[in-house]
Amino acid sequence: MTIAEAPAGTATAPASYGPNLRAWVVYPPVFQHVPVALVVELVTDLSGVDPSAGWVCRVLRETADVLAGVEKLIRTLLAAAHILHVDETGAKVTGARWWLHVSATEKLTTYHLDQSRGRPAITNLGIFDGVTGIAVHDCWASCNAYTDCEHALCGAHIARELIAADETHRGQYWQPKP
Repeated sequence: MTIAEAPAGTATAPASYGPNLRAWVVYPPVFQHVPVALVVELVTDLSGVDPSAGWVCRVLRETADVLAGVEKLIRTLLAAAHILHVDETGAKVTGARWWLHVSATEKLTTYHLDQSRGRPAITNLGIFDGVTGIAVHDCWASCNAYTDCEHALCGAHIARELIAADETHRGQYWQPKP
């Protein structure tokens, strides 16, 4: 019988998944927003390995912990940006409505998932901490409450509102006919 040494990064346990599989299970939920249960199914179907949902969640938490310094740096760089884009969108978490808050520049992005859409979540994200540039957003009152920066309306949000107004009020003239 020949027994090889475990690969680097593998836990010292009777059964352990290696670093490649651990890295692979991070991709679907983080970059493609695939639910953990489907990640488990996908890993099982493609590799024959049968991880638990708890293991996938632990790998995600450990990955987030390792990247905490990177996230802090990204948030610091976002705060220093001249123009900062800020938005939020609804998301379902175990059937309940949560809010995914985003703060981004052309090259950097950070997210914060919260049960609140308003100021408590924005404060938790820390997107306005130290921001002195221009915050571009949808004129959400919670964003307007931060006064250390200038505010600008997002053109995409304005266009979406105008399209919705046109679709809702067909035939409405927005200025008098000549």
